[in-house]
Amino acid sequence: MPIEFANGEPAWVDLGSHDLQASKDFYHHLFDWEYQDLGAEAGQYHFILSGGKQVGGLGPIMEEGAGPAWTTYFQVADAEATAAKVAETGGTVRFPPMDVMGQNVIAGFSDPAGGQFAVTQPKAHKGAEVWRENNAVCWVEYSGTEVREALEFYHRLFGWSSRQAPEAPPGMEYLVQSVEGGNSDGLGGVMANPDHPAGAPPYWCVHFATADTDAVAAKAGDMGGTLMVPPMSIEGIGRMSVIADPQGAVFATLTPEPRAG
Repeated sequence: MPIEFANGEPAWVDLGSHDLQASKDFYHHLFDWEYQDLGAEAGQYHFILSGGKQVGGLGPIMEEGAGPAWTTYFQVADAEATAAKVAETGGTVRFPPMDVMGQNVIAGFSDPAGGQFAVTQPKAHKGAEVWRENNAVCWVEYSGTEVREALEFYHRLFGWSSRQAPEAPPGMEYLVQSVEGGNSDGLGGVMANPDHPAGAPPYWCVHFATADTDAVAAKAGDMGGTLMVPPMSIEGIGRMSVIADPQGAVFATLTPEPRAG
């Protein structure tokens, strides 16, 4: 059964790929994922399955000029109203709301800093069926050289609130985002990254939970992926790495620290 996501929470992710079979093979060996091909009628879109449950999607790149990338979809009650609000608050509508075979309504946007994201208005399809479990999404994180203006945009758009993460190192501002009715641990994080490439837009990085980040990172490297951030431990959070798949799509892995009690 699908999870009950609150409006403003991430509810789905998908990967746009130049080579579907290569992507399927890479992630199958990395996370043991299986796939459900929805066929030509759905543009060869695939559901990604972990233990038979939907984790996200995979499909060919449809947007002109776009490269391989993971996209985060935030749930909304009204995609048309959200698109209008994006335009009013300084964002850009990359593709307008479109009904996907009666399953949901999706739309794609860029925030004022150029960070790309999407929304989903659920109908028959309610979003991911597994979240915050091994081999599924556990977190999304927005980072760039300057994030304040974009954060204000997201607060106006989704009604988020921010709090400083207590686990963050001294002097580092890491803002956990929450929304009314959402997960009490927050929906994602926002941080200014001094190492972000100059001139590059900020981006939403999808984090997948795994039992062994070091093993996954090593396997990704063996299969042609690039370790952008080698495995590292973050006190109070766990062990994580950032990886670019062989086509250049960036994602992160996280092995969370065991919870006390």
